[in-house]
Amino acid sequence: MSIIDERPGLDRRLDPLARALGARLIGPGDPTWDAARAAWHLGADQHPLAVVVPDGVEEARLVLEVARDAGARVSVQPSGHGAGASLEGTILVRPSAFDELAVDADAGTLRLGSALRWQDALAALAGTGRIAPAGSSGVVTPAGYLLNGGHSWFSRTLGAGARSLRAVELLTADGELRRIDDASDPEAAWAIRGAGGALGIVTALELDLAAETELVGGSIVLGWDDAPAVLALLAELAETAPPELEVHAAIMRMPDAPMLPPELRGARFVELQSVYRGSAEAAEPWFARLRAAGTVQRESLRPFGIEALASIAAEPSDPSPGDGFGTFARDLSPATAARLFGVFDDPASAGLVALTFRLLGGALASGDGLPSIVGAVEEPVIVGTLGFGPPDLVEPGFAALRAALGDADSGRAFATFLREPSYAGAYDAESLARARAVKASLDPEGRFVGSRAYG
Repeated sequence: MSIIDERPGLDRRLDPLARALGARLIGPGDPTWDAARAAWHLGADQHPLAVVVPDGVEEARLVLEVARDAGARVSVQPSGHGAGASLEGTILVRPSAFDELAVDADAGTLRLGSALRWQDALAALAGTGRIAPAGSSGVVTPAGYLLNGGHSWFSRTLGAGARSLRAVELLTADGELRRIDDASDPEAAWAIRGAGGALGIVTALELDLAAETELVGGSIVLGWDDAPAVLALLAELAETAPPELEVHAAIMRMPDAPMLPPELRGARFVELQSVYRGSAEAAEPWFARLRAAGTVQRESLRPFGIEALASIAAEPSDPSPGDGFGTFARDLSPATAARLFGVFDDPASAGLVALTFRLLGGALASGDGLPSIVGAVEEPVIVGTLGFGPPDLVEPGFAALRAALGDADSGRAFATFLREPSYAGAYDAESLARARAVKASLDPEGRFVGSRAYG
């Protein structure tokens, strides 16, 4: 009797995988199917042929062989962030076995498996005097983040996260395990640093670390009425702040939801989050300017170690139905800021819970770091939003914010901030053509599918 006969929900073409992987192949009808296929965004409803958890490179090669024989596509999701496609006719790979982690503080490098999350990497850096270009969330995987650009707390001094990516070990559709770096394949290395979401199965990454012994940061909570002053300050900081200072601002309108702590239900406030590379003494004049933007309700600024970086933003650590976008804004003039705040404060935008801003500039504008499709970012700030609820509740607010930006909207963003399932919102036509050529070289049959297409 076939293994598939014992699990009638599985596609019979996957019989070789079912025999080899056993319970590590999960299909429709299996008790853990819904949990296995789930994306981080709970609104994404994925229906792959099966979910597989290979125990290493050899089983991953078998996945590719079976996919080729079955005419199926392959998608790789370490954590499910950024997922959105239905994945019909696709084998979904969870690379949980690729979990190595090694820090070489003297050489200033970090090697880690594609299954690991930033919180794992940051914990390993504790006490080393080194920092990595991590973003605001500890539960995002460095693999998904770096392969799609990555905006870091340190991007104003280090550039986009992807520009610290030294090498990637990639299992391509032909079963070859390749090391992609500037020496072996500079064009593929350029593309994978920002448009690497569907080139193969990443098993490991190596990235450059920066030296830093002092970090200061945290958050300052101000009143809702302080929002106009905060936006004016951000516009000023975009021109005057040193690269060592990063500031994120969020105008928050919390829903009156029972899952929230009582003090947050229905609350409206402004939160400034900041990280400074350097001493508390050097940071204090800049933090004083943040405090002076309004009436301080709470503050948590303090020196911290790199292992605590994710606590600055304290983003949710569990999957949620939240949706949003970000875009590079050409300016944050008083007129633009007033239009944005007016739209967000309008009852028609009730599905939106946050209007967010992040400083750009510094090394991002100069294009510092390893060669990357990300390129230089000339705009001074990212404007974004987050919404909760069905499309008919959040989409009007999304559209109204885009309209309020007007000519200030560049139409570009880091790929990790895009809602659209394409890299076209992140890169220009010439860069996309180069990335497509790399995709065709490494994956000529188009076996791999990611959350974003190459054009």
